[in-house]
Amino acid sequence: MSIRSVTRDWDGYTLSLAKSDLLAALTVAAIALPQSMAYAVIAGIHPKYGLYTAIVPVIISALLGSSKFLISGPTNAISMLVFSALSAVTIDGILAISLPESERVAIVLAIALIAGGMQLAMSLARMGSLITFISHSVVIGFSAGAGVLIGLNQVRNWLGLSFKASPHFLENMGETIAHLSEMHWPSFALGIGVLVFILLARRFAPRLPGPLVSIIVSAAAVAAFDLESAGVRLVGSIPRSLPPLSLPRMDFQVLNTLFMPSLAIAIIGLIEALSIAKSLADQSDEHIDGNREFMAQGFSNLSAAFFSGMPGSGSFTRSAVNHSAGAQSRLAGALSGLLVLATILLAAPYARFIPIPALAAILILIAISMIDRRAIKTTFLTTRSDRWVMSITFLAALLLELGSAVFVGVFLSIVLFLRRVSNPYLAQVVPREKDNRLMPREPEGRHCPQVMLFRMEGALFFGAIEKLESAFIEAGGLPQSKVVILIIRHVHYVDATVAHALRRFVLNSKMAGLQVIIADPRSQTVLQTFLLSGVLATMEEDHLTSSTAEAIALAFERYIDPEICQSCPYHVFYECKPNESCCIDARPCP
Repeated sequence: MSIRSVTRDWDGYTLSLAKSDLLAALTVAAIALPQSMAYAVIAGIHPKYGLYTAIVPVIISALLGSSKFLISGPTNAISMLVFSALSAVTIDGILAISLPESERVAIVLAIALIAGGMQLAMSLARMGSLITFISHSVVIGFSAGAGVLIGLNQVRNWLGLSFKASPHFLENMGETIAHLSEMHWPSFALGIGVLVFILLARRFAPRLPGPLVSIIVSAAAVAAFDLESAGVRLVGSIPRSLPPLSLPRMDFQVLNTLFMPSLAIAIIGLIEALSIAKSLADQSDEHIDGNREFMAQGFSNLSAAFFSGMPGSGSFTRSAVNHSAGAQSRLAGALSGLLVLATILLAAPYARFIPIPALAAILILIAISMIDRRAIKTTFLTTRSDRWVMSITFLAALLLELGSAVFVGVFLSIVLFLRRVSNPYLAQVVPREKDNRLMPREPEGRHCPQVMLFRMEGALFFGAIEKLESAFIEAGGLPQSKVVILIIRHVHYVDATVAHALRRFVLNSKMAGLQVIIADPRSQTVLQTFLLSGVLATMEEDHLTSSTAEAIALAFERYIDPEICQSCPYHVFYECKPNESCCIDARPCP
């Protein structure tokens, strides 16, 4: 990507557009402040690291990306993946989630560095279009499963229960039920108040930043009534400073242990970012460059590793707010990061009063919103394969490690995709009576016993070989068959395996007295494959025809047995010559 491609978006940028961007950035920052702290809590680290992630990584991704609406930074799904990784990997014989916070944060920084490096490598390899082959059903199932896990994990913080959080659904559910009798009533009441306030704000004052206001009010209540002494857990102090420079822990053990969790974060992060960018682009006629978004996400996560951040991705909530608030350029996202920084510098001392139950209540609402009931219903009603991918990804998210659920869903969607494309369109066809158009032959319908026409479509690669060979065997096994015509007008790709099978079929057919004619090729790539693989060398020179009509004419001129024609009850082709006792109108003779 050239510097010019990054800067040309600012051509014609005016003061009026800057004002719109600033207003959008203020709205986004108001949402980002409570969300960022809450997502850090999900990941198992101090809320200040969520705020740091909403500064430099957000500015970098906004300036380098291609979408003027996409806002990156900490997200619920990525935070849950980070927590899952910390709860599953062992460093120096100790579970990462149990390490002191400074060491735990160094591991999180390492995950951001590895994931960002992977995303940047994918961008340099021009893999931006490949991510679109991963089914959206994976994202729906993963988001729903992560939503259930996030909601259940935050019940512990909301009710003030004291037990270690787990990334496993069943274990967490069991611990929550076992400790339910220990519920801390002031924490419960505070969480209920936040939930009610946000829901009422959504209903009666939709422009009011309900989460931010509820955080401010609950923090004021903690300070005024000294709720900390009553047992309400608080966020604690946040330094009034720029995001400090940081160094991730990078050694062979860390690289080896964190590779797979980081890969899961890199993949799901790219899926999230691209799907959000594309959905908003569809509403505004904006062009999205997949490789450029890969690069932006990669540099964003790399910057998080060195500016005390955590892995992030595109946020649907903040991006949608940015869009609806009237953002006019990518500067809106960068300004939102600067406004978060300004808030830290001005209001950091007051953040220590923010109650953990209030953040938990906000996260429970976010978790509920992750379960997209409309998308789930649509997926269930669309196709069986999408239904299976979504359902299995959802169950895997609940029963396995969350990172493993991503790979389960991606693997299943790719397997089902390969299953579909390995079942190419291949049908025996006959000319329709009224207009001579080639149509699939009915099992007991009219047909020529000597000439068979097969229409092939799509890409023919090794996965399709079983179906093709079955059709070839069937074609060679009919006793009166003289000619097989393969119509390849709509075949745009053939791999070496299929070409080898076709070459073998041509050779076996010649030995059995069956001629093969290839008709109507349109792809030069396919012809080149046939030439290099020896398919054309095994055929007669004129058995590659430019049209189906030419192939049929050649078959009748050279190979058709007139005696069989005399007893045939059908007039299938224009070239057919039925005897005088047969009907010329193509109906079976009496």
